[in-house]
Amino acid sequence: MSATSTTPKPRRFIYGDLVIDQDPGSHYSNEDVRRYLAAYSYPEVANCDIVVSDKDDHTEVRFIKKATTKGRTTKGRTTKGRTTRGIGEQPG
Repeated sequence: MSATSTTPKPRRFIYGDLVIDQDPGSHYSNEDVRRYLAAYSYPEVANCDIVVSDKDDHTEVRFIKKATTKGRTTKGRTTKGRTTRGIGEQPG
């Protein structure tokens, strides 16, 4: 009797319209791939959620951008120790 081993399906990484079919290998976790992409090519991926779905011939790994609000500076508001000013305002 021989033991059967299952070969992992290749992964397909997706971020928005970008599809990356090159799986670096199953020894790299999805988190490892996200860190690599964030460090070298797509820094915005660092804050994405990872959603994995099993397809017939591959495993789909999606990096989903989190819904956030962009910070807004207003006149006189302090942000991390700095006082902000409106465009064209002189220090006062």
